[in-house]
Amino acid sequence: MAITFQNTMDFATVNRENYEQLKQQIQRGMVIPFVGAGLSACVYPGWREVLKIIAKDVMDSRIKEVVLSLLSDEYVKEHDDALEQAAKYLEDAWTKSVFDNKLYRIFSPEKLEKPEVWEVLCKKAVIVLPRLFPKGLVLTTNYDHVLEEVYRIYGRGV
Repeated sequence: MAITFQNTMDFATVNRENYEQLKQQIQRGMVIPFVGAGLSACVYPGWREVLKIIAKDVMDSRIKEVVLSLLSDEYVKEHDDALEQAAKYLEDAWTKSVFDNKLYRIFSPEKLEKPEVWEVLCKKAVIVLPRLFPKGLVLTTNYDHVLEEVYRIYGRGV
């Protein structure tokens, strides 16, 4: 059974009180959203997947094997710097310029021009940010073009 908004509100009196207080603070412009990469995950892959995509084209099978082992579930769980290690191997294999170009193509703003992407994006939480937070002040853990584009569509800067 899915938990609905109403289920959450009915669960405890404090939930309704907190919701009403948050709603008032948002309406007064007292809340700054802090969002992560999850808001753009429907458009752009996560870093681990990006590194796998880039590794796929490496010609040196030894480097490819090392990178994929660094990106394995087991290694990532045990090593906080697994993604950085894999990225360094790939940057060295491709050269910084080529690696950066590959990253740019994956995270290209042109992806946002595709109608099928907007069809998906319009059903996601990111689309309501400009209406909830019209001033365009958003804190984020990542940088991509989704926030900028959504705010641009609403005629606002971010």
